Amino acid sequence: MNASVNIILVDLPEDRVKFFPLSLTRPVSELRTGIFTIADKWRRAMNSSAHYLTIDYLAQKYPLKIAQNNYCINSRILPDTNLISALIGLNQNDGLFLNGSFIAARVEKDMFETSISHYDFSRLKSIEYSHDLRQISHITEIYNNNPNEIIADFETLNNKSETLKDPHTVLYNPDQIYIGAGANIKSCILDADEGPIYIGNNVTILPGSVIRGPAAILDDSVISIGSKIRANTTIGPGCKVGGEVNQVVFQGYSNKSHDGFLGSSVIGEWCNFGAGSNNSNLKNNYSGVKLWDYEAGKFSETGLQYCGLIMGDYSKCGINTMFNTGTVVGICANIYGNGYMPKFIPSFSWGGNNEGFVDYKMAKAIETIKTVMDRRRKKFNKKDKLVLEHIFDFTAKYRGRI
Repeated sequence: MNASVNIILVDLPEDRVKFFPLSLTRPVSELRTGIFTIADKWRRAMNSSAHYLTIDYLAQKYPLKIAQNNYCINSRILPDTNLISALIGLNQNDGLFLNGSFIAARVEKDMFETSISHYDFSRLKSIEYSHDLRQISHITEIYNNNPNEIIADFETLNNKSETLKDPHTVLYNPDQIYIGAGANIKSCILDADEGPIYIGNNVTILPGSVIRGPAAILDDSVISIGSKIRANTTIGPGCKVGGEVNQVVFQGYSNKSHDGFLGSSVIGEWCNFGAGSNNSNLKNNYSGVKLWDYEAGKFSETGLQYCGLIMGDYSKCGINTMFNTGTVVGICANIYGNGYMPKFIPSFSWGGNNEGFVDYKMAKAIETIKTVMDRRRKKFNKKDKLVLEHIFDFTAKYRGRI
């Protein structure tokens, strides 16, 4: 594949809700699982640009580009050798389906504009796909599939690892450890015996930390002194993480710098955890976990024994916050107080158990976001504001449930 081929990652309306609250602020293909986002996995696999067919309020931030020759791909499907081979073998206006569900298609511009852009796949020549798919079907699979995704992404790396010069850092299975340029690692243990470890550019890992693979720490992140980064964890770019984390995916630019446990969780961007905050990821009776289901409008069984915290972008919690097993926090929530928090905290909620919750006013939320982003030399822009204004209105129906 090359730059002449245009990839369009298609957010099916029925799929987006499965990844709320994280897909409220981004297309599904911009979710990170493993080392890379789904969109970046496709760019790397097909050596091509990738664009988005998504809901209107996100399209202004995540634009669509249509070419004469387009590969349209379900945004929750991940690339593998079999699927790429099948895509290459498609003729114009052929579509791949599995049990009636859309996987991918090769379409010309007119077909895209008249049919695919309206989620109408009826005009495609239907070809049944005969292989297993690499995919995520629910938000919990972001962390549950994470070990396999780290391993798969690690195998695609082409750059040579930097040599670690610190004599006080111990590397187990160094061939399975990738270290990016500018990484600063001192007096740590990197244990890749059970899976690879990826450390991006300009990552800082402070003394006394233990990293156990499979694990990925993306560019410009900082791991606090004495941290325990247990297996199956991804720490997205620009994060500050400490304490004990286990099978957690941080999308990026979030802070959990202090002691406290976080497990079996997915954390959005620009989140912050106060010192001593913890979550439960296993019930005392070891039974299955229920999780707030945006599609059903109620708590639904996950079929999982381990399920911790799902937290949307820009949400924050004060010191010593406790999250129960299977808790969902929306976008722009500000949480504080004693005791376990409610298991569903809607977007733009402000408060805690002691005094209840009120609406987090948009102007106040944006003021805080700008302050936080300025500290990282990032800018909150008009497109970001329009996205949040839409989410504030859309999620109003959930506030008042707690």
